[in-house]
Amino acid sequence: MAKNNVNPPKFAAWLIARFTPKHHQNALLGDLYEEYSLLQTQNPSVANCWFWHQTYLSGQTAFHRLVTNANVIKGIIFSIGLSIFTIIALLVMWLSSMDNVDGFSDGFWHSLLNGNVHLALLEGAFWSGTPEYVMKSVDDGIWSFIKLFIDVPAVMMATAPLFAIRYLSKTASVRLLCIASLLMVCVPYLYGMYLLSNHDYAATQTGPVLACMLLNVFYLVLPSCYFIAKRLRVERSKVW
Repeated sequence: MAKNNVNPPKFAAWLIARFTPKHHQNALLGDLYEEYSLLQTQNPSVANCWFWHQTYLSGQTAFHRLVTNANVIKGIIFSIGLSIFTIIALLVMWLSSMDNVDGFSDGFWHSLLNGNVHLALLEGAFWSGTPEYVMKSVDDGIWSFIKLFIDVPAVMMATAPLFAIRYLSKTASVRLLCIASLLMVCVPYLYGMYLLSNHDYAATQTGPVLACMLLNVFYLVLPSCYFIAKRLRVERSKVW
């Protein structure tokens, strides 16, 4: 690295060093220090502004490198998928053990019958009761617990989208695969909301529709993440 009597702002230089890959640091900082030294002799204020601008550009490049890194994107995708999977599991266990909606906001029961089961996530009563209904589901026995997540209509509805996602993972671009997977995961849920909000179902008929809505997402979200990650390995050099 070039040695100069006048050094640029220390914090800016530290940021550039953090933003720059190690094998480029010496060469890049050496060039920046040399240019900064020349500008400093002409106008110190301009030199400092220029160096901070170079810091901004280095940070912008580092951020772009981060958000287009296949491994980072795969980690984000799996984190989101696992979070959705866990939330859906909690909703299924809650619905299976729900006796009433005491403690929930006024009108929540009506919203639930209209298919807005996701609104439970905004209710403090849902989260405060999590340990109770999780333990209740587990205490009923392993087979009873497994049966909570088995629904024949939902399995049948999820089969075709699963094969479609698998096919697209081999033929489509990552972008198209992500869009198609998102649609296939979300459409059954949205369609269930449409049915419940536009038809006057009895409470006993609402349960199976809600189960199908939730379990379709439950079945598809993690396989979708897996196939997207698999496709990312193929297109590792250029994600988007």
